[in-house]
Amino acid sequence: MRKELMLFPVFSAVCAVFLLGGCAKTLAAEDYFSVNVTGPNGYATAEAEFDDDGFYSNFVSEDASFSKMLSVYADLGEIDVTLDKTEDISNGDKIKVTIEYDEKALSEYGFKLNKSSFTHTVSGLEDAEEIDPFDGLVVSFEGTSPNATASFDTENCHEAVKEFARFSYDSSKGYAIGESVTVKVNFNKNSLLEKGYVFTQTEKDYPVEGVAYYISSLDDIPRTELAALEKEFKDHVISRAANYDFIVGESVRATSVYADASMWDYLTITSVEYKPVKYILLISKSNGAWVTNRFTVLWEVDVDATLNNKSGWSDGDYEEGDTFNCTRIITTSQENLKIDESGALTSDKDIDTTLYDLDTDMNQLIEEIKSKNLADYIVSSGEYISVN
Repeated sequence: MRKELMLFPVFSAVCAVFLLGGCAKTLAAEDYFSVNVTGPNGYATAEAEFDDDGFYSNFVSEDASFSKMLSVYADLGEIDVTLDKTEDISNGDKIKVTIEYDEKALSEYGFKLNKSSFTHTVSGLEDAEEIDPFDGLVVSFEGTSPNATASFDTENCHEAVKEFARFSYDSSKGYAIGESVTVKVNFNKNSLLEKGYVFTQTEKDYPVEGVAYYISSLDDIPRTELAALEKEFKDHVISRAANYDFIVGESVRATSVYADASMWDYLTITSVEYKPVKYILLISKSNGAWVTNRFTVLWEVDVDATLNNKSGWSDGDYEEGDTFNCTRIITTSQENLKIDESGALTSDKDIDTTLYDLDTDMNQLIEEIKSKNLADYIVSSGEYISVN
């Protein structure tokens, strides 16, 4: 009896300790919480994993009712697992796993975790194959500067680039020669990593080149092309010489050469000389304007003539055989001049020619043209030195 009496208080003490949590069963955190690392070395990703079936089997039997399981879940509360690093993981990295749970609720069921955090050391990751997605990419430019566009050819790129990559750029605007286009590679990183590949860069700048461009100064025109344009301008004027009474040997009204002559007097044109002396270049201030530029050459046309018929109506102080000289002003202009991909000067506009009155002052004419166009164009002008 004494042994039995002595056993009773010991049993009671053990039960009391259990009720206070001292006899709680210890669960090893690593048995239920783990880290899953996938991907190549240096680029891997990590996810926390929780074996909830195994964990909750400590609290309910396999044949427990659904309502009983829900009751246990509710009693234990939410369990959160976080990692202090989830991306760009390499072999040797130490990932801290932190478990947040209701310790009191767990103890009421007679359990406790041996730790609320632990460290997982990464190993076994294979190295990825690094690929420069721009290696072999051909970027071509089309159109006319400053409205050039880009296109891409991946024929010579790595197979992974052909399968996973798509190249793009900001196509909402045009580009000028000398500017750079930033080409970006778009891809699904996870899909690429699953194949064991990584891209070493995701964007690259390419200079705009090899496209036609509108001229913005005389320096943009190669000397040989400017010489050809000057000749074309002169030929255009000469082809209209009959309209201007500038045909050598022809008899014309004297008023074409000499302003004070009678309209009934006639002169014979003896010589005509065309000399380019000034230029005006208009560059549109608006990108994409209908007229991008306009190049004008001002010509002095020196005309010599001899009076061959003095009308009886004329009272001028001159006689048949007298010589006359005048200088007329003609402008030749062409719009939308550009240098094409081969370096040739081209235009989609015809040449325009204007003959001005005898009393026109060239400097005043230049100022009038400039002031008329200042609102819409950047205007430059100066001496024109013939290149022919």
